[in-house]
Amino acid sequence: MRITKASVSVAAAALAVLAVAGPASAGGARTGAKITPGTTFTVSSADKVSPGSTFTVATAKSARSDGYAQVCISNNGRADFRFQSDGNLVDYDENGHPRWASHTEGRGYSFVFQNDGNAVVYDVYGHPLWASNTNGHPNDWLICQDDGNVVIYDPGPTPIWATMTNH
Repeated sequence: MRITKASVSVAAAALAVLAVAGPASAGGARTGAKITPGTTFTVSSADKVSPGSTFTVATAKSARSDGYAQVCISNNGRADFRFQSDGNLVDYDENGHPRWASHTEGRGYSFVFQNDGNAVVYDVYGHPLWASNTNGHPNDWLICQDDGNVVIYDPGPTPIWATMTNH
């Protein structure tokens, strides 16, 4: 599959919202957040997080004192998906142990759930470092499930990518 290059720039207004909003309850996005097309994400409020959402190292540093932007967290906390200030995308379990990672620490600059449905970690130059390879599915969504798994579903809903961290 071809990875499309997305813009790695973030609007100053979006960063301002993230910096001002700060963490919500449970330290980030509301639990059970679903990531779907057409929704704008802020760290403090997200019923749905959509393709087109961007998280950067600057977002992670300004969003929380412990240095990460929370993408989503399951209702029971068994899946906690974060883009960290070191550039790594990580799924943590309820005990704070990492169960899956993009292995982009020290190189990742932004995590983008693109409008074409592909989830990508880019470097500062806009080069893809990791991708879910789910492009071509513009109406899919990403969700942190109560079984500990982070999954991208197409509209079916059929799972098309997962961290495979259910436990």
